[in-house]
Amino acid sequence: MAGESNHGKSYQHLRVAMRIASLLVRTGNMIEAEQAVSAIPGVEIHARDEKSGTLLVTVEDGEGYAVADSLSAISLAKPVLCATLIYEHTEELPEPMGA
Repeated sequence: MAGESNHGKSYQHLRVAMRIASLLVRTGNMIEAEQAVSAIPGVEIHARDEKSGTLLVTVEDGEGYAVADSLSAISLAKPVLCATLIYEHTEELPEPMGA
């Protein structure tokens, strides 16, 4: 509840959002795609299938970058043929007063 104390901090607003998305990325060149995609902020590769040329990745917001920017960068990466959004989640997190 707004204004209540939690572990010594008072929370007034729910402003900070956590965003996470997962994608299935299809590529013609697995090695180049892994290098390009893993260099994008907030991206983590969780699985790869050499036979189908696909990567399963997650993207999270972070300091100085947003999920939307990272999703665009993945789609525009040269070795990527297509990127399909599988899951997206946004959650409001409490922001400590005075933060």
